[in-house]
Amino acid sequence: MYKNHQPLIKQYALENADNFADVQRFVICTIQQQLNVAVKQANGERDLNAFGFKLRALADIELHLKERYEESTELYNKGDIDALLAHVSTWYGFGLVKAGFVLQLAFGVSGCIDTHNLKLFNIKKSTVTLGQKVTYKTRLKKAKAYNKLVNKCGGTEFLWDNWCEYVAISQPNSYKDAHEVSRLHQDAIIIRSN
Repeated sequence: MYKNHQPLIKQYALENADNFADVQRFVICTIQQQLNVAVKQANGERDLNAFGFKLRALADIELHLKERYEESTELYNKGDIDALLAHVSTWYGFGLVKAGFVLQLAFGVSGCIDTHNLKLFNIKKSTVTLGQKVTYKTRLKKAKAYNKLVNKCGGTEFLWDNWCEYVAISQPNSYKDAHEVSRLHQDAIIIRSN
């Protein structure tokens, strides 16, 4: 699943700032939302539970489109994944978890330790959250610990595939299998532009 869909998302995301913004939009739409609804939101149905902070986060993506792309790809090209995670976690609406999801989708690194994975791996929520006002040093330290935790939990690919399996099994009336769940990530990001 990861091997089928993430490389296509990465190739698309790294082509230009608009495509990278599509990844960010999708990630914001997934916050506290079932995947099938998040896909609809990412494809333009913003009235579906997109309110408050989500609307502001979506507006911020448009406002900082070019600089986010340039700064993120520069950090990625330097190989500084911890700094990249710390950087993305400063964007409005993105904490470590959703920043990790952006990195997982767009760069094939880090991962999304969401509520399912917190339960599965018995991780305290405080381990993956940042306070309101943290110094860069603290943010970078938490980002390093987060990326180590991703690896301890099986790594980027395992987290993706395992999450897709979990969603398919727990919502059999919505998804036929884990491959469909995985493909929906690609559809939400790439298909919307065609």
